[in-house]
Amino acid sequence: MRPYIICHMTMSLDGRVTGDFLGEKACERAIETYYEINRAYAADGYACGRVTMEGSFTNGWQPDTTPFSGK
Repeated sequence: MRPYIICHMTMSLDGRVTGDFLGEKACERAIETYYEINRAYAADGYACGRVTMEGSFTNGWQPDTTPFSGK
Protein backbone atom coordinates (compact mmCIF):
# COMPACT_ATOMS: atom_id res chain seq x y z
CA MET A 1 0.00 0.00 0.00
CA ARG A 2 1.25 3.48 -0.80
CA PRO A 3 2.07 5.67 2.19
CA TYR A 4 0.14 8.85 2.76
CA ILE A 5 1.61 12.10 4.01
CA ILE A 6 -0.85 14.38 5.76
CA CYS A 7 0.18 17.89 6.74
CA HIS A 8 -1.90 18.52 9.87
CA MET A 9 -1.26 21.98 11.28
CA THR A 10 -2.80 24.74 13.31
CA MET A 11 -2.03 28.41 12.95
CA SER A 12 -3.15 31.87 13.92
CA LEU A 13 -5.18 34.05 11.58
CA ASP A 14 -2.01 35.94 10.67
CA GLY A 15 -0.25 32.71 9.62
CA ARG A 16 1.90 31.98 12.66
CA VAL A 17 2.29 28.32 13.55
CA THR A 18 3.77 28.92 16.98
CA GLY A 19 3.88 31.68 19.55
CA ASP A 20 2.33 33.02 22.73
CA PHE A 21 -1.13 32.90 21.16
CA LEU A 22 -1.18 29.12 21.68
CA GLY A 23 -1.36 29.64 25.44
CA GLU A 24 -4.32 32.03 25.32
CA LYS A 25 -7.71 30.98 26.66
CA ALA A 26 -9.34 31.74 23.28
CA CYS A 27 -7.17 29.04 21.65
CA GLU A 28 -7.86 26.21 24.12
CA ARG A 29 -10.65 24.54 22.14
CA ALA A 30 -8.76 24.82 18.85
CA ILE A 31 -5.70 23.18 20.41
CA GLU A 32 -7.83 20.40 21.95
CA THR A 33 -9.44 19.77 18.55
CA TYR A 34 -6.03 19.71 16.87
CA TYR A 35 -4.80 16.97 19.20
CA GLU A 36 -8.08 15.01 18.93
CA ILE A 37 -7.69 14.91 15.16
CA ASN A 38 -4.00 14.08 15.49
CA ARG A 39 -4.79 11.07 17.71
CA ALA A 40 -7.60 9.94 15.38
CA TYR A 41 -5.12 9.67 12.48
CA ALA A 42 -3.22 7.02 14.48
CA ALA A 43 -0.23 7.72 12.25
CA ASP A 44 2.81 5.46 12.09
CA GLY A 45 5.11 8.46 12.08
CA TYR A 46 5.35 12.07 13.15
CA ALA A 47 7.57 14.86 11.86
CA CYS A 48 8.09 18.36 13.17
CA GLY A 49 10.79 20.97 13.36
CA ARG A 50 13.55 21.18 15.95
CA VAL A 51 11.91 23.93 18.00
CA THR A 52 8.55 22.10 18.13
CA MET A 53 10.28 18.84 19.02
CA GLU A 54 12.26 20.51 21.78
CA GLY A 55 9.22 22.22 23.28
CA SER A 56 6.81 19.32 22.93
CA PHE A 57 9.02 16.38 23.81
CA THR A 58 11.83 17.65 26.04
CA ASN A 59 10.11 20.51 27.88
CA GLY A 60 13.25 22.55 27.19
CA TRP A 61 15.65 20.03 28.79
CA GLN A 62 19.08 19.99 27.17
CA PRO A 63 21.68 17.33 27.86
CA ASP A 64 25.14 18.18 29.14
CA THR A 65 27.30 17.78 26.04
CA THR A 66 30.54 19.06 27.56
CA PRO A 67 32.05 15.54 27.70
CA PHE A 68 31.87 15.53 23.89
CA SER A 69 33.27 19.02 23.31
CA GLY A 70 36.86 17.77 22.94
CA LYS A 71 38.17 20.10 25.65
